[in-house]
Amino acid sequence: MSFLSVLLSAPTTANQLFAKMVDNPGDDDNLARIKLILGVLGIIALIYEASRETEGNPISLKWKKIVGGAFAVLGMISYFQYFKIGYPDFYHRWEFFHYYVGSKYYNEIGYEGIYVCAAVAESELPEGSAHPGDKPRNNAKVRKLRDLRVNLIKDTTEYIEHPEVCKEGKYGRQAFTPERWEAFKKDVAFYRRTSLGNYWNDMQKDHGYNPPPVWGITGRLFATMVAPSTEQNLKLLSCIDPILFAAMFGFVAWAFGWRVMCVAIFFWGTQDASPFYWTGGAFLRQDWLFYAVVSACMVRKQKFFWGGAFLAYATLLRVFPIMFYPGFFVYAASYAWHAYKKNPSGAFAGGFMEIWRRLTDGRLRQYALGSVVALAVLGGASLANSGLSSWKSFAHHIGVHNSTPLTNHMGWKTIVAHSAEGRMEIARDPRRMDPFEKWKDSRRDRVKKLWYIHYGGIAVMMGMFSYAIWRLKNLWIIQALGVLPTTILVELTDYYYSYFIYGAMLSKGRRPIEIALLLASVGSEWAHLNYGMFDDRFTAMSVVFVLLSVFMVAMYMRRPWLSRGEITQPVEERAGGRVPSIPPPATR
Repeated sequence: MSFLSVLLSAPTTANQLFAKMVDNPGDDDNLARIKLILGVLGIIALIYEASRETEGNPISLKWKKIVGGAFAVLGMISYFQYFKIGYPDFYHRWEFFHYYVGSKYYNEIGYEGIYVCAAVAESELPEGSAHPGDKPRNNAKVRKLRDLRVNLIKDTTEYIEHPEVCKEGKYGRQAFTPERWEAFKKDVAFYRRTSLGNYWNDMQKDHGYNPPPVWGITGRLFATMVAPSTEQNLKLLSCIDPILFAAMFGFVAWAFGWRVMCVAIFFWGTQDASPFYWTGGAFLRQDWLFYAVVSACMVRKQKFFWGGAFLAYATLLRVFPIMFYPGFFVYAASYAWHAYKKNPSGAFAGGFMEIWRRLTDGRLRQYALGSVVALAVLGGASLANSGLSSWKSFAHHIGVHNSTPLTNHMGWKTIVAHSAEGRMEIARDPRRMDPFEKWKDSRRDRVKKLWYIHYGGIAVMMGMFSYAIWRLKNLWIIQALGVLPTTILVELTDYYYSYFIYGAMLSKGRRPIEIALLLASVGSEWAHLNYGMFDDRFTAMSVVFVLLSVFMVAMYMRRPWLSRGEITQPVEERAGGRVPSIPPPATR
């Protein structure tokens, strides 16, 4: 086909694509195209706003709020896929099977028994339980499951032939009572009936029920209160996360203002790393995000105790938010150093408490106290709820889980592990029991081989992070910059990357971060449209988000514009007095 014919056919192709997007905006690729276009429009709007300000003819606040609000609404609708949900009745069966069943029957099945016990229960269901002619026992015998003790795909035969291993509590803290076993079978029957065919069978090859015991407190509470598994009950439980989203963005508006809220909603709705597809319509999957975001909001409003308590809660719900703490240790060292430099001879005079108060920031002491209190209260509640053994089991389970490469992993390690010859499209071997075994081995071997790149990159980026923190004093900025260590030190599945909402907060003091966020959003949708294989797609997105986190840290390695944003006070003032959250603008 000649270049001229391609050029002439372009308008027709564009019209066809537009018609598809309008007719079916919830389609995976159509949604990515819509969000990419919206991201580009958002960037254009920000550039136009900046150009008007440069010309001395700024846009009125009224129109800024109107346009910002419109983009926020479009972002919200885009996140919910224009209400064209990919599964019926809004609730996510795959997610509910793991988190509802996993928490409700944790005492009997623990972290490793969900698939084994589901196979045993399925084998005992009567014929025709899903539809006339259906034979659950036959299906249970021929399908495969993931043995979570070793994270390998295995046949179900040995587990079905020895049901006592499951029923007698070998996976959990206690054996099933006859009543609890019948209830478990009814729940399994429901998910099997509403998740027919390969969807049900593939569900048994996932990676299990993974949250820490603290999440199990609320998980079990709701699963027990709203029982048994029925469409109406699960729809009710699936409403919790949207309520948390609404409350979360309300807190952002309260602490940071309307503009940051609009940027946060628009970015959240148009990026592709953590879309609705993965955890939408699920059960308490966004509680950690709510508490992590509210934590920064509390710090911004100088409620430091509650800021520490909420981040500790988020950490106990998903562990990885602990990566937002390292900046505080750097800041503590910086504060102590500058206090010492200010008065070297008197820095260590007096008793321990006097020295402690002199060399530590009172705000940070409040933050630490909140974290410790939350850790003690919630940790103690989890021990009362499921015992010390639950934490030991969780540590073992999550260790096995984290050692297993996943196709939707993201982060610096994902970038290092990826290679042309090790791509899923090439390395996948359907002849093996686990088709991805060769692919996983390839990624592990590559990380070991390129250890100097892996750890060298971490050293450079953490050096940038530490340098930026050393010069800062606003604790909410220090917490939000934790996006960098979180992205490079741990390898998370893509749907946790919603923590980049912190970037919208960081744009409060560095306006170019707004454009960087939308560029990342556009880049993630471009990766979605150009890479069909998950490992290629999420490696490309990893590059986008690592660059974004490095850029945000780099922006805080330099001083802000003196006439706008949050102005940092001189270093000499850091060792004494209370530093306001929003210092007054400095004069030129």
